[in-house]
Amino acid sequence: MRRRCSIAAVLLALIVLILAAPSHGQSGGAAKSGSLRAALDSLAATHGITVQGLETVDDQAAPSVSGPPLRRIQVMLSDYSYMLVKKPGGGVEALVIMGRKTRVIPPPDDISIETSRRGAHHIVIGVLAGPDGGQVTVPMIVDTGATTIVLPSSLIERLGFIAGDLTDGLVETANRRVPGKKAVLTTVSIGETVERDVAVTFIDDSRLGGTMLLGMSFLGRYRLTIDDADSRITLSKAR
Repeated sequence: MRRRCSIAAVLLALIVLILAAPSHGQSGGAAKSGSLRAALDSLAATHGITVQGLETVDDQAAPSVSGPPLRRIQVMLSDYSYMLVKKPGGGVEALVIMGRKTRVIPPPDDISIETSRRGAHHIVIGVLAGPDGGQVTVPMIVDTGATTIVLPSSLIERLGFIAGDLTDGLVETANRRVPGKKAVLTTVSIGETVERDVAVTFIDDSRLGGTMLLGMSFLGRYRLTIDDADSRITLSKAR
């Protein structure tokens, strides 16, 4: 019983705040004739609807729509977030407009990345982040023969790792298995794609000779296409 009373009290307080706020005529500047804002203002005046947030509405052309106020509001504000308070006997009593909806653009299924070349090898630029937010930007050879990303030990501290806290392990490379220190990068960004929690192995600088490898701990999350003719790789998420 207390819970029901509490919910009812919150709803009542919300309605009181809306009704006590400035009405539609005070919520925004002069609207252009024929605009969405003007159409909403006219609808509110005609049907006695209290409107808040009208100033967040663009002066775009209003869509042509007829019918009851609720239907017209739904069509006119299809691109906006809003809240309605209905009258006890039906109809709309108050309208709160909170602004345009946030549009989420999904990442492309296929990400094409131009590469530079070192002989037969394709090289991409990687932005790597460690546990404390430390970042490095490095050229990396695309290497499907490496089980993880492979970096020189000199980058351990720059990426925010403590060498003594890392575990010993082996990494498989195209040529041989190499001992190193294993860790997990917070993020790895290549082109337009970002992956989190990517395994990395740090090995002695002298073994790498300045080379860094983008291995399967990253590449294995995609279908990889290598285009030697155009010096390009394509990363495709599994559908």
